[in-house]
Amino acid sequence: MEYLEIMATIAAGGGTITSISIFLGKSYFDKKMKNLADKEDQRKISFEAEMGKIEATKQSVEEMTRKIEDVKKDFDINKITYQIQFSKLHDRRMIAVETMYEKLFRLQNATQVITRILHPIINDAEAEAKARLNEAQNAYNDFRNYFPGKMILFSDEINEMLFNIVKLFWDCLWDSTELQRLRQVGVSGPELKSGFDKAEAARESFNTEIPKAISAMDKEFKKLLGITNN
Repeated sequence: MEYLEIMATIAAGGGTITSISIFLGKSYFDKKMKNLADKEDQRKISFEAEMGKIEATKQSVEEMTRKIEDVKKDFDINKITYQIQFSKLHDRRMIAVETMYEKLFRLQNATQVITRILHPIINDAEAEAKARLNEAQNAYNDFRNYFPGKMILFSDEINEMLFNIVKLFWDCLWDSTELQRLRQVGVSGPELKSGFDKAEAARESFNTEIPKAISAMDKEFKKLLGITNN
């Protein structure tokens, strides 16, 4: 009897141990699975957060791309506007230069006539001399009064050249008529020499200094307007 009780007790103890083992194993397994589940949830959260960042970056890139496209459109519009404005400026310059050269050509012709040593007399020497002088004065005033209103179209360098040409023509015309003014106030004889000297200097200026100044201006105008000799 004692043997059987002992065996029963052992058997009962073994069952308890087994139950405890099973319970402990199950608890460990559940804990392990829970840890795995938690890690999986963390990875899922991290993945979703990373995807959110990628999406945000994508949206930021798309927004930046749109802004760049808007800037490009504005740049293209500004470029076209500038081209139109420059084209209009170019046209205005062409008209101004063409008109200026017409007036300059008239002034050259009138000055050339004034600086001649001899003038043919057709009918009335005094009236013809006065007509020549009036034409020279009118041509000079026409040219001088035109270009200041167009200075805004040209560079300071070109405007300075134009002012210099105006001065050269003024000096040339003034010196050419010095002899005539002396005679009008009654000067005669050797005292007229200064008038002859100035008239000669005016002819020299007309034949050398004025062409040189006009040639320099020609080059600047051609450069400005994109005109080549090819």
